[in-house]
Amino acid sequence: MREGFVAVVAARLLLVAVYLYLGFAAVWAMHILGKWIRQRKTRHRVDPEWVGGRAFRCDHDCFLAQVCVAGEALHAMLGRRKRFLTAQRLLSNQTFRDIYRAEALDVDQRLRITSLSFLFTDLKGSTELYERVGDLAAYDLVRAHFGVLHEIVAACAGAVVKTIGDAVMATFPTPGRALEAALRMREAMRGFNAGRHREDLLVKIGVHEGPCLAVTLNERLDYFGQTVNIAARVQGLAQSRAICATEPVVGDAEAAKLLAQAKLVPVAQRRALRGISGELTVYEIP
Repeated sequence: MREGFVAVVAARLLLVAVYLYLGFAAVWAMHILGKWIRQRKTRHRVDPEWVGGRAFRCDHDCFLAQVCVAGEALHAMLGRRKRFLTAQRLLSNQTFRDIYRAEALDVDQRLRITSLSFLFTDLKGSTELYERVGDLAAYDLVRAHFGVLHEIVAACAGAVVKTIGDAVMATFPTPGRALEAALRMREAMRGFNAGRHREDLLVKIGVHEGPCLAVTLNERLDYFGQTVNIAARVQGLAQSRAICATEPVVGDAEAAKLLAQAKLVPVAQRRALRGISGELTVYEIP
């Protein structure tokens, strides 16, 4: 009797074990089937909502990552991406410089920038201006001229680094922006003088582009290097109302488009710059 009871219990336990085994097997089979279905969907199609319904074309028999070809919708989507924030763009932003005058770099740090456009301006005959109209009136004129130039620099996505006497040093992320600012400065000064009916403010402008070092000096962000030296020397070559620019500036696509729109033809000259070995091609923009 006892042996019969044990046999019945063993049979039932075996039956429960079989049911559990079959249940786990079924769950595992469903898992494998679901994974296979997801892989098949990934291989055969792309979510049309993500790509606008026609951004990809895929072969039926190949994996997505291997043979997908980008279509017009994807190219349009990527074309709307914002550019990366680089040191070139950040340090040439006037708002950034105004807020973080000395906090951008540690005193012992030096940041190498591969490309930055520099614009230097200076007033022609400023000493004679002070002699002719007096210190107070001359200072007011110079300060007004600084205000005009600052507005133009900011409007062209640039930043004023510093003013030295009657001169301005500014940076821009691209040569085209720098040249646009130079052309607008010249026109603004023409309008300023026309309103006074006197040629009191004649601005000489030089533009150059190249690599440089960004440093913190005298509690403000400043720049050093041969590019800065050449930009300052090029400005010294400019005559009144003329803009002098180097080949990297004139050869820039954006700058060339601006010159073509303004119907301005740069005149190339081989010039020796003080402190710079050899001659450099400098373009005078009339």
